[in-house]
Amino acid sequence: MMLSLLSLFLASGPVLRDDTQHWSPNTYPNPQINYTLCNTWPASTLCDPDHILTDHWRMIINKNIQEQIEKLRNSSDLLYNDNASGRCHRNATNGITIYVILANRIITTSNNSIDTDLINFGNGVADKYGLNSQSCKNFIVIVGVEEAKLAYVRTGYDLKLPNDLMKIIFKEYSELFNAKNYMEGLNKIITEIGERMNDLSLQVFFSKFSYLLSAIDLENRKYNVFY
Repeated sequence: MMLSLLSLFLASGPVLRDDTQHWSPNTYPNPQINYTLCNTWPASTLCDPDHILTDHWRMIINKNIQEQIEKLRNSSDLLYNDNASGRCHRNATNGITIYVILANRIITTSNNSIDTDLINFGNGVADKYGLNSQSCKNFIVIVGVEEAKLAYVRTGYDLKLPNDLMKIIFKEYSELFNAKNYMEGLNKIITEIGERMNDLSLQVFFSKFSYLLSAIDLENRKYNVFY
């Protein structure tokens, strides 16, 4: 998991009202259960209860999330940690799920920094959605909170990813956020996450394929000894 200090939602976003909902993991809706509260569609993994996104960008981002999930679902060689469950290594799951969770405000505590509150919120949402109790924890949750001006990416513990992967991806599109094109930036980050993870999967596949060819070549050489 990692915390990005990029400003996802800048001054160009909607003005916060005093009566804006302060979300907790318990009160934040689940798009898989009640998509209408998330202002999204059936089977969506995008939740935007505070209308942070415009209708146009919400539709584009929702479609992009599903496209990236489908691409990764078709990847047979996802990277998993050695101690991941057998279901992960057998690819006996429905594949990686990507959630995008957006909120104007979350409940904070005076004893914690906003970073800690954001991490706790993201972890709590993952718990509420049942992601941390999956037999194969192969999920990604992107949390963006407007008031905090922060984004948090929570990855399932079974996924084996480079430590700096998310930091590199966020840094690549920092100019879009600095230019206040935060909706386009968020969409590009989702695309980049999907493509980078798919590239890692292909690297594993070709590594296995090269090993197989080497093994076949060794077998042929072994047999040639007897000719």
